[in-house]
Amino acid sequence: MKAYRTLTILVVFFLTCDNCMGQKAKTENNVSSLPAGSDSIEAQITVIRREYNKINADISKFRVVKEELEGQSTGGGQLTKYFEGKLLRKAKLRFYGETGKSITEFYFLHDSVIFSFKRTYYYDIPIYEKGSKVEKVEEERFYFVSQK
Repeated sequence: MKAYRTLTILVVFFLTCDNCMGQKAKTENNVSSLPAGSDSIEAQITVIRREYNKINADISKFRVVKEELEGQSTGGGQLTKYFEGKLLRKAKLRFYGETGKSITEFYFLHDSVIFSFKRTYYYDIPIYEKGSKVEKVEEERFYFVSQK
C-alpha cells in the first residue's frame, strides 16, 4: 500500500499541474483566502467541508473523464476526473488488488487541492473468490490550505 500512497501523491501533483494551469482564482469561498497560520483551524475546515459538500451535490452536472490505469496494481486501476466547465473539481483514483482495493478522492478549489479522502478496503479472501467480505476499512483525511 506504500506504493499506492506514493503514486497517489504523484497523481495529485500531475493532475494539479496538468488541469489547473492558468485557472483564475476567485475570492468567493476561497480556502486560500484564510491564512495558513490562522488561529481558527476549525474555520478553515468548515470552508473546506462546505466546498466538499457543494462538489458532491453538483457531481451530476460535471463532465466526467475516465482513464484506465494499467500496471499500477495487480487488479488494475481507474482515474475518474470531474470537470465543472474547464475547472477540475474532483478526481477519484481507484486501485484493485487481490485482497483489497483503495479509493482516493481529491477535491479542488480553483487551482489547488483542498481535501483528500482515502479509503482502503481489506478483504478476508481474494476479491474474485465467491463469498469474499470486507474485513477492515481504513480511512485517511487530509485538509489543505494554501497547498499545505
